[in-house]
Amino acid sequence: MYDASNIIKIAKITEPTIFSDEQLEQINNLIKYQDYYDNNVFKYIEETNPEYKQTIRSKKSYTPTQVPLNYARFIINKLASWQFEEGIDFNCISESNQNRADEIEKDLYEIHKQNKMDEKLLQSAIECNVSGAVVFKLKYDEDKKYPRILPRNRIECFPVYEFDDYENIYRIHFIAFQDENTIWKQTYDFVNGRCYIFEALYDVNNIANPKQVIIDYQPIGTGGKYLNYLPVYIVPNTPQLGQVF
Repeated sequence: MYDASNIIKIAKITEPTIFSDEQLEQINNLIKYQDYYDNNVFKYIEETNPEYKQTIRSKKSYTPTQVPLNYARFIINKLASWQFEEGIDFNCISESNQNRADEIEKDLYEIHKQNKMDEKLLQSAIECNVSGAVVFKLKYDEDKKYPRILPRNRIECFPVYEFDDYENIYRIHFIAFQDENTIWKQTYDFVNGRCYIFEALYDVNNIANPKQVIIDYQPIGTGGKYLNYLPVYIVPNTPQLGQVF
């Protein structure tokens, strides 16, 4: 069983100033929501109803069976299916150069197909309905020569904003478990018009220092051309409430 608190510990060491009590409470709620979706709910039931713990002795001659009915997963999956019941359609129009617009439309359909976006949009809708947001990463596949679109869970993403401008994100950390003893962290950093990347692995028993650096801190690019934006897009599920993330 992974201890999600280790993810928060690494995030706090990396960015000690971005966590308020409200944000930490929100992260803990996200962990709880994911547990409900994954049907790992009895620990919450036992917190409020200790008598349901199977370790507690009772007068019964047997241990009652726990059979959870995962209504949360059923409802969320049904909602996601309804949200993306129909596939995405593209329609590019240009008054000056329709041939070019047709080429762009063809490219968009090809990127959509290569990325299996119909499946990924369902996955993203599920994540949005569980946690209230989803994150997309853009990565260029050097071997197959096409841009990849990768959805990531909200709980793994830690954006850093300008102090007085919550719309200006200048750094984003992705933190997740690789296995029970190893945590993976990838950071995108936007500095002086360039996007830098750093990626490393951490031991859960020594999260202050990386045990293995996968990508040392460096700008993203090649041939003297560098990425001039953060290749990450955060989609909140409740934008009408003014929620950024």
